[in-house]
Amino acid sequence: MSNNITLKYEGYQGIALDRFNIFSLRNLSILYNSPARDFSNLDSKLNELPRLSLEEVKSLAQEFCRKYFSSHNIFVASSATLQENQHYISCSKSGEEFYQKVNSFLKEISPFAIDINLIEGHAMVGYIYKPLFIFPNCLDTKNRKVYYEYMALGKDLNLLSVGTFVHEFAHSQQEQNIGYCADYLNKEVISIFLEKVVALELDPSGELLKLSERMRFLDLFYKYGRIISRGNTLTTEEKNDDLVYVKSILIAEKLFDMYQKERKPKNKDKYISDIQSVFDGQQTVEDIIGRRNINIHQCQDLLLLKRHLDH
Repeated sequence: MSNNITLKYEGYQGIALDRFNIFSLRNLSILYNSPARDFSNLDSKLNELPRLSLEEVKSLAQEFCRKYFSSHNIFVASSATLQENQHYISCSKSGEEFYQKVNSFLKEISPFAIDINLIEGHAMVGYIYKPLFIFPNCLDTKNRKVYYEYMALGKDLNLLSVGTFVHEFAHSQQEQNIGYCADYLNKEVISIFLEKVVALELDPSGELLKLSERMRFLDLFYKYGRIISRGNTLTTEEKNDDLVYVKSILIAEKLFDMYQKERKPKNKDKYISDIQSVFDGQQTVEDIIGRRNINIHQCQDLLLLKRHLDH
C-alpha cells in the first residue's frame, strides 16, 4: 500500500506544506561540512551508561509520563488476527462497514500495557508498529481509527531508553487523534522534544542530555547527508522519512532551547500543557509551533545548533 494512502488515512494534509526545502538549510550545510564535527567517542559514552532491565525502563518512563501527563488508553490489534480475518473484513459494501469490522478486533488498553519487542540497536532506536487495514477508496471515513500492535526498543537498554519509551508513548497519544498534525514532516517534533526533557529530568547535571543531543545530531547529519548526496537514488518514501527527521529535529531543538531559557516554572509548564492538548485532540503540532513563531530559518541558527551540539 502506498505511503500517500497511509498518510491520508492518518489525517496528514500533505508534506512540506510550508515549502520546506532541505537545500535552503545553508547553516546546517556549514555545520555538516565542518571538519571539527566529531562523533568518534559516542560509542564509548553509550557503553559507559549503566544497563537497565526492561522493567526498570518501563517504570521510569511511566513515572515521567504520569508526572507530566494524563494519558489516554490506546487501541491495539494483532496483525495475525487481522490477516486471518482479511476476507471477512474485505467483503464490505462501504468504508464504514469495513472499518466497523476492523474495529471489532481492536482492544483498548493502557499505553503502558502495550507489548514491547527488543530489537537490534542502541538505546535511542525505537518505533511503534501500526498494523493498519485500509479501505483505499475510503480514507476519510469517520469511524476509522489509528491502532498499534507493539512498541520496539533497541535492546541495549540504559537511561536513554527511558526517553525512547516516552518518545514512542507520545506517538501513541498524538497519532490516535486523526489530524493531530497537518504536515507529515512535523510528526516527530513532540516526541524528540520530550526525549530531551526526559534526559534532563533523569540527570540534572546535563550529561545524559548532552549524549542524547549528540546522538540526535548524528542522526540529523546522516539523514541530511543521505538526501544531499543520494537523493535521486532514494525512494520517495525513504526521502520523505529522512525529511521528517531533518525538519522535526531542527524544530524540536529550537522548541527545547526556548523551553530551557524559560525562567518561570509556569512558562515551562505551558510547553507541557500544550503537548497535553495535542494528546487530548484539542490542538495540533502546528498550533504549538505557530504560537511560538518558530520558523525553519530560526531553527538552523548556527549559535543555536552549536550550543546544543557542543555543550
